Amino acid sequence: MAGQQFGWRMRLKAWWAGYELPKAPRSTDKRIRQSDGAHAESVFWSADRIGLVERVWGPGFHTPGGEDHLTNLIKPLGLDESMSVLDLGAGLGGATRLMAQSSGAWVTGLEADEVLVQAGMERSKKAGLEKRAPVYGFDPENLSLDKNFDCVFSKEALFTVKEKDGLFESVAAHIKSGGQFLFTDYVLRHSASLSRATEVWRDAEERRPHPWTVSQIQDRLKELQFDIRIAEDITDSYIHQILHAWGDLSAHLPEEKADPETAESLLEEGEIWMRRVAALHTGDVRVYRFSCLSNR
Repeated sequence: MAGQQFGWRMRLKAWWAGYELPKAPRSTDKRIRQSDGAHAESVFWSADRIGLVERVWGPGFHTPGGEDHLTNLIKPLGLDESMSVLDLGAGLGGATRLMAQSSGAWVTGLEADEVLVQAGMERSKKAGLEKRAPVYGFDPENLSLDKNFDCVFSKEALFTVKEKDGLFESVAAHIKSGGQFLFTDYVLRHSASLSRATEVWRDAEERRPHPWTVSQIQDRLKELQFDIRIAEDITDSYIHQILHAWGDLSAHLPEEKADPETAESLLEEGEIWMRRVAALHTGDVRVYRFSCLSNR
């Protein structure tokens, strides 16, 4: 009963102000974790949730950043119309289309979740970019490519891949000599015991995280003949993006009462990002940007 006296709008604002209100019990848990490596129909994405996350992060995006951030992130790639790019973990294809539209490059987006694949491809078709910026499905645990690329890009998508050795090997084998590999990802500061907040994050994620340490990533990239130019901790900026986006949303939430399903979905999405922020604040989990060149 205590949880019922606080509305969903107040609860969301309370979270981002730094404290939590008592929860009302929920009858069911609609989110079910996908098994490792599963390339199957989504059990947790829906059209309503996609609309919600686009409201938070911007059209075509389901993670922090948006167009301005992506424009700065991909700038070092120096893309042009003669280049081919692979976008691993493309989601709704926001970055895939942005790279194609801003440079004329041919960009292939690969996404593991079938619902996001369909939604991403629909958005590419609507933009007239179904050939220049398509979004296809793939199994990240068994990455199979049939062509080489000038650049490979990924944004916070590799930490859920269990068999990262194989994925990195496939990237190395299909990136042109001198080609660029640019990615951002969740990493571990060390592989020793982790904080309670980090364990909660790992146990609650929809796809089980398998993050590597920065040293593990760097060592593997070097073994695959990548010249690492940048390995930068961008956690503070990432947290700022999350808090700014959700704070802005909570400040502009409609005063009228939302329907129960919408309110619950909003709260569940907020909980996902609160757990991630809590894990990042411990310092055990960080977000890094890696930029490297292939020397093969």
